[in-house]
Amino acid sequence: MYSFLFLRFIVLLSFYVGQSSALAKTDCTCYGCDPTGSGYAPNHNISPDLLKDPNFRVLWNQTFENQERWYAQPLVYTPNTGKSLVITGSTLNYVRTQDAATGEVVNERQLELPVLVSDIQCHNIPFTYGIAGTPVIDPETDTVYLFVNGYRNNNQSGGFSNVIYSFYALNILDLTTRPGYPILVRATPSWHFEILIQGADVPFDCGFAITTDGTHLYFATGNGPPFAGFEQNNITMGPGDGKAGLSTANNAVVKLGAADGNLFIVDYFQPADYFPRRSRPDQDLGSGGVTLLDQTVFKGSTGDQMALQSGKLGTLYVMDTGDLGGFANGNNLTNNVLQEVQLPYSGGDISGGLASYPGEGGYIYANKNGGQMLAYKYREDGTFELAGVSPFNNSATASTPSVTSLNGEAGTAIVWSQYEHDLIPYSLNPYPHDDDLLKAWYAVPSADGELIPIRLPVVGGQSRFIHLGFGDGRIYLAGLDNNIICLGVS
Repeated sequence: MYSFLFLRFIVLLSFYVGQSSALAKTDCTCYGCDPTGSGYAPNHNISPDLLKDPNFRVLWNQTFENQERWYAQPLVYTPNTGKSLVITGSTLNYVRTQDAATGEVVNERQLELPVLVSDIQCHNIPFTYGIAGTPVIDPETDTVYLFVNGYRNNNQSGGFSNVIYSFYALNILDLTTRPGYPILVRATPSWHFEILIQGADVPFDCGFAITTDGTHLYFATGNGPPFAGFEQNNITMGPGDGKAGLSTANNAVVKLGAADGNLFIVDYFQPADYFPRRSRPDQDLGSGGVTLLDQTVFKGSTGDQMALQSGKLGTLYVMDTGDLGGFANGNNLTNNVLQEVQLPYSGGDISGGLASYPGEGGYIYANKNGGQMLAYKYREDGTFELAGVSPFNNSATASTPSVTSLNGEAGTAIVWSQYEHDLIPYSLNPYPHDDDLLKAWYAVPSADGELIPIRLPVVGGQSRFIHLGFGDGRIYLAGLDNNIICLGVS
């Protein structure tokens, strides 16, 4: 019940935001600036020429509370006032609106006291666990929706059994709470513990969004802790066609429909190595959200939309949304997907999602922890082949890549990423000005298979997992020094 109440909120928001448009065409009102999770944002007046402009620099850099971090993407929204705002939510449960041009704080509010990391034993996020997921904006009502971690009775601490999860709706103009909110996402302590620890709701705690094609919802889950039955290989499971109910809700890509106020599973995919993966912790399939590709360029075997999913084992699955693949439905109980790509070269897993660029023939991008940025070209036979890589390993912890272009014009596409820790010794870097942890490359690789870097101002380390925020010719990012940064041309 807990899971489906939670999903229901997201369903309503995802459908609605997917059908709405913000007041300015350069606004970004949801995760990735696109409800499909494509990672492509062509409408922000950003191009390589902008980045090469001698006046491109850090426009403002605002520092906030000690130990404050952001794992929610900065959103950009222009209300009827005409003043473009940046909206952020932090691990200290602060929600802020800032003037997008100057960085001046317009409004600020701490919704609840945050949860101590020591109370939930989740150390991917340091210090406190407050707002960890990207909000979503309803431009029709100037309302921002978000989820908040806190304690019962707004205590400063209280242990795991007193941790609560609340759903807020705020007026963007003054950050007051909308009537009827917050809503407590309620569960008994035993269920609350099981859900958080065993991973049944892992996507909702990891900061990425449920994606939508406007008709269905797509999400992916990770794994939970191992137990003896799986480790001893004494549990067996036959193939599943994906159309029947899904009883093992972890390590799966799930497609949901909605009718008469109810949610139901339409289709799913679960890797054929489900049991070995399930028996080893931290090998999640769903370490990033499902990526839905532009159907006018990328087409599955049935002509339906293509979907991508990656995970911590470094495997990329290409699926047909008309038939995600079920469980072990391929020959000899293998995966029944369009393509299965094992990401090459050094480095390890993928902690975030993927990105795409539908122009110039079509590309997709994967960003490996401790490895390279990888670009795959879409081929006429409907498969992807490796077309380009960044010249050196980038970082131990990599974000979800983003792609921008100048209204889809050929030659203007840029793939972006941000990192927490750089692994490249400065003396070994062939691009001495590309020594920062915010990086950009031309999205289309060179003829010899290299992603060519674009030099950027130095801004320091950034939060992992999430997308960058984009506005009108501006780039917004959350730093590791308690700061929000804006890049652009003065």
